[in-house]
Amino acid sequence: MTVAILITDASQPERLLPWAKRLALSRDTGLLAIVPHRTTDAGQCKPISPSPSDSSINSSLVSVAADLSLALDEANEAAADHVDMVGLSVLELSGNDPARTLSNQIPELDITLLIIPAAAISRANHDEHAWERVLYRDAPCEAMYLRDDIHQEFDGLKVLVAVAGEHDDPLALETGNSLVAQSNGELTASYVGPRVDEVSDDVGRRILDRQIASAIGRDSEHVKRRVDLADTVVEGIRSLNAAGFDLILFGGQKPRDVRRILEGALFAGDAPESVPAIGVIRGTLPLTGRVMRRFRRAVERRVPQLDREARISVVERIQSSSTWDFDFIALLSLATLIAGLGLIRNSASVVIGAMLVAPLMTPIVGIGLALAQGNVRLIRDAMSTVVRGFAMAFLIGIILGLIVRPELTPEMISRGAPTFLDLIVALVSGIAAAYAIGRPNLMSALPGVAIAAALVPPLATSGMSAARFEWSLAWGSLLLFLTNIVAIILGTTTTFWMVGIRPEKKDKPTPNWPLALLLALVALTIGLTALMSV
Repeated sequence: MTVAILITDASQPERLLPWAKRLALSRDTGLLAIVPHRTTDAGQCKPISPSPSDSSINSSLVSVAADLSLALDEANEAAADHVDMVGLSVLELSGNDPARTLSNQIPELDITLLIIPAAAISRANHDEHAWERVLYRDAPCEAMYLRDDIHQEFDGLKVLVAVAGEHDDPLALETGNSLVAQSNGELTASYVGPRVDEVSDDVGRRILDRQIASAIGRDSEHVKRRVDLADTVVEGIRSLNAAGFDLILFGGQKPRDVRRILEGALFAGDAPESVPAIGVIRGTLPLTGRVMRRFRRAVERRVPQLDREARISVVERIQSSSTWDFDFIALLSLATLIAGLGLIRNSASVVIGAMLVAPLMTPIVGIGLALAQGNVRLIRDAMSTVVRGFAMAFLIGIILGLIVRPELTPEMISRGAPTFLDLIVALVSGIAAAYAIGRPNLMSALPGVAIAAALVPPLATSGMSAARFEWSLAWGSLLLFLTNIVAIILGTTTTFWMVGIRPEKKDKPTPNWPLALLLALVALTIGLTALMSV
């Protein structure tokens, strides 16, 4: 087992390597320093040393390795009377995607904790640290952001762990307890939560006691406890006397809170020598999370991903075409009339012409895009357009049925008995539509997709059947329409996710509602399938 630390600039060995050593000792593991070096070659991890014989190793990396060895020697010498020595290995991490390369190498290197230096992050250099955020999020081991602006003393280490109801709070407590145990230090646990009523303080103490017992066990009397009530973690910790601690540890926080913690919002304006080191640690990803990340990486390798400009173009095009405006109303009205007349005449060619005119496919694709993207505004607008379009087309079908009083034709009857194959056709149509919309060179395929989807003819059939009180046919046609909608949404959502459109926002937690709504659609699909089989 190994504790590893990334070294991304020359100032980090002196400031962060002593902390990495302490963490390695607390876990009784080795220490590994990883120096990233961007290249255009395939990613790899390669050992380096202060005086390598391999001429292929960059001279600047050799210098970094020497600095690391010197920094660790100084840390070992300073603590020789108190703790055991720790050896150091140094690896060069090369390639054009260091986050993916290192994530793939972590099991082989047997890394149990990955320490990621947290420089002063701001919006100006946000993109520069993107690959480090990916590592913190996706690395298949425990990961820890660590920031220390000055070299700290380690005798009698004082650690504060902020307990804020996060899943990784026990891990932060356990890590802090291991650190202070080496140096006869002092561990303080602070519950930070909102003041809801007069019992909030007592509730906080009970939560704190439960978390400490879970992380440390019965032998936890040495842990000092306190409750700091505030609206946010940042506000609660800011009210403390920061100079009294050497390290403040947080369990894995939401991305926005992590950025605020690490960019200096905790102690803005304080003198550097009074600011403690700050760490944010998250636990090993669960099996489901690791499987999903491996699946996503496999998809990204095999399916061409949309670049930024392509995503902007797709979202803009679908948003502008998913609104309820005059053009949409006119085209849908004409398409419904054409479809109704084609059904009455039993003309398949006229019905196909109505499918090409109908604009209903675009807002349905918009719902799929909104689910893939986590776009609340788009899903609201697109769903509103679909519901209005459904009501209008159904009403036009009823009016046409009342005026013409048509006899039932084979074209109408065929849409009153949907089967499981119709659902499969709609699902595949949604996949094809999303893929074609995302690739400008495939836009010519969309008319064929519109024909396959067949959205307006079932609506026209349902309306005209209702006008004749043919309720069985009206319900069957309506069921076909609903089945098509749900299957198309599932197909488009899946395709947009696979080509790189996902509900992930910088510095914001990933929203949960798209997944919940998608699961609801899957359940609805199963229900509709059961209805069709009756």
